[in-house]
Amino acid sequence: MSVKSSVLRFLEEQKGVYISGEDLAARFSCSRTAVWKAISALRKEGYPIDAVTNKGYILEMDSNLLSSEAILAYSDRCFAPVWVYPEVSSTNLVLRRKAMESDSQGCPLSDGAMVLAESQSAGRGHLGRGFYSPKDAGLYFSILYHPKHYLSQSQVITAAAAVAVYTAVSRICGIDLDIKWVNDLYFRGKKVCGILTEAVSSFETGEIDFVIVGIGLNLKEPAGGFPPSNIQQMGAITLDGRTADGVPVNRSQLAAQIRCCFLDLAGSTAVPEIYRSRNLVLGKDGLLTGPDGQTQPVKAMAIEADGSLTCRMADGSLQAFPYGDIRLT
Repeated sequence: MSVKSSVLRFLEEQKGVYISGEDLAARFSCSRTAVWKAISALRKEGYPIDAVTNKGYILEMDSNLLSSEAILAYSDRCFAPVWVYPEVSSTNLVLRRKAMESDSQGCPLSDGAMVLAESQSAGRGHLGRGFYSPKDAGLYFSILYHPKHYLSQSQVITAAAAVAVYTAVSRICGIDLDIKWVNDLYFRGKKVCGILTEAVSSFETGEIDFVIVGIGLNLKEPAGGFPPSNIQQMGAITLDGRTADGVPVNRSQLAAQIRCCFLDLAGSTAVPEIYRSRNLVLGKDGLLTGPDGQTQPVKAMAIEADGSLTCRMADGSLQAFPYGDIRLT
């Protein structure tokens, strides 16, 4: 790890606390000049680092730039690699490429490997829909996971991701979201998070080689608002990027927490109970588009252990849908 990365990670761990240049130099076995150069480089990247004579350097509490160092500083169990980019087409595509390159070299990426971007030019959502991913408005990232599940159980992984977002947002932001089968989260009646799970699998065994879970979470309304095509259904979890207590949402901490929660849940063979209890579709009427592309009126009755949705059909019969999309009426 470079001096700059080491200094940043330590300042993130000690955010709001003065650390002398002498202490930093001793900690990382380098000169004070090297520390000063690292601090100067970080300031040029936008980190609000102040310096006070006889006190040292301090990373201001409202610093909110995404960085691999900050995410690792907030990760108490997962130390898989993290990459952060100013903009990508899609974090799922970037992480998929990295995973396949690593596999071809015989060095598979570990569970929890993560790609984040400040914005996406071609963010993707469920059923081929786009996901609006502007700068300074959200958290856009993808996580790698190697499941032991067969293809038919992949819905459990999406449910684990949804509950991970719910749990992390509740803990860090003090905000409780609702989950909508199959892969969305809502706040006050508007969609604030979408999840796209994509698998690379073996057709011979039916097993999944690895899964990429893409998550887009709207932290605040973007400058200029949401696109006209989405303005009625899209929302954000905050008005100004602050938690329920008025503290700026720490995006690196939130991303790290979601990753840890997801890895804790992803190994289960059944959807987490919270996925059922916080799901807003149960007992509701809606129009469901099933795997065959056909749309029909249903009443959502139950979410099964494998994540499928059991619905009462127009003729009174019950039918389970492994995946699809439901629009409440």
